[in-house]
Amino acid sequence: MPMLRENTNKKFYFLLGLIVLIPNLVTSAFVELSYDEAYYWLYSENLAWGYFDHPPLVALMIKFGTLILGKTELGVRLFANILMTIAGVLMWKMTERKNVYSFFLLFLTMPLVQFSGIFSLPDSVMVLTSVFYFWFLKKFIEDKSIINSIALAVSIALMFYAKYHGLLIVLLTVFGNLKFLKEKRFWLVAGLVVVFYLPHMYWQYMHDFVSFKFHLFGRKEKHFSFSNITNYVTGQIALMGVFNFFLITWALKKNAVKNLFEKILVWNSFGFFIFLFLLSFRNQIEANWTVSCSIALIILMTDRVSKYPKRLVLCSSFSLVLILVLRAGIFFAEDFSHDPMDNENRLNEIARWKNERIPEILKICNGQKMVAENYQYAAKVSFYTDQIVPGLHLDSRTSQFGIWNFEKNIKPEEPVCLLTTKNILGAYRIETFFKDPVFVIPSTSLSNIAKVYNTTYEEMITH
Repeated sequence: MPMLRENTNKKFYFLLGLIVLIPNLVTSAFVELSYDEAYYWLYSENLAWGYFDHPPLVALMIKFGTLILGKTELGVRLFANILMTIAGVLMWKMTERKNVYSFFLLFLTMPLVQFSGIFSLPDSVMVLTSVFYFWFLKKFIEDKSIINSIALAVSIALMFYAKYHGLLIVLLTVFGNLKFLKEKRFWLVAGLVVVFYLPHMYWQYMHDFVSFKFHLFGRKEKHFSFSNITNYVTGQIALMGVFNFFLITWALKKNAVKNLFEKILVWNSFGFFIFLFLLSFRNQIEANWTVSCSIALIILMTDRVSKYPKRLVLCSSFSLVLILVLRAGIFFAEDFSHDPMDNENRLNEIARWKNERIPEILKICNGQKMVAENYQYAAKVSFYTDQIVPGLHLDSRTSQFGIWNFEKNIKPEEPVCLLTTKNILGAYRIETFFKDPVFVIPSTSLSNIAKVYNTTYEEMITH
């Protein structure tokens, strides 16, 4: 039996490296950064205990990678790749570790998990921290020792430092076992989490709780929309592996929950889905919010679906092909992008900027300082040039740039080059083939820009 387990583990590590880690590293090295990745890179260049949109752990992840490999795409994404590999190992160890192929058929057909291992986003650290949480929760359930209590508290705090959605995971855990509320060690864990999270809460206090205000009140207006509901339901079925979603649901019905830990995993997968389904009646749901559900389902269902190998292979085939196509599309983004008839092709966000659009922008700007109307252009151009480009947010939603206020160092009449989505002031048009083109206006000034947007220089630099 030990020899069988050893051979199984060797097979697992070989497959993890061959079909997950190595392809992720290669893709990360040769694909341009997305807008958000460039934005989070700027986080890492300005380390703090918090940011307008997210907690700080994504910034620290990127900082470690760029300290090792410099300001490169792979440097930004290095630890997203490493963290996904570690997460894979821990998820595997939380199963019975007998069904290598069942594990990988689930693991590889969960798009949120797969692409969190390529792109350097808050979801990347959320994957690992939620895996850590489930790992130490399992140990805490088995033995509520001081060591396990501290470890669980650390894992919860890390999860909160990754994404605010971590709070929902903990709440669903409590709903899965209300007896936790009667246990002293549970309250010890809760107290330690508060202590560990104080630096971020102090940052929020010093910045007027800007992140909480944004996420609770600053997003799109809450209203009923049937499309929000249908988009959420169909999107989650697709993100959980399409046909695999139905196999998982059927297999769980056929194989009852065995213990408290599995009950909590059910709450953190199907309970999470149901909560967001109800929320979709009032607001649009971002697809990536359920990344932790993928983790819970992989741990919960690997051993269950292995009992139905033919069904699993059949159900997984479609998703595997789809993910391979998407991976190929990302890796060969330069070839699959640039369709003038399709301005919704998101591959254009990660292709042709570095070698085409940014050199054209620099040529038009001719050495002048650049400012951008939105954070996307500001972050992307900042990464691929030697200039930090301020984001003005005169006609777009605000971001961390509103806290940084890089533009305060630019004099009101100093010549600047504006990057915007508006065709104003005799702008040069550069096609992006994804949503809006970039309009480049050279030889303007912050004073002129303020007049166009019906504001003042003083208001612009103070937000």
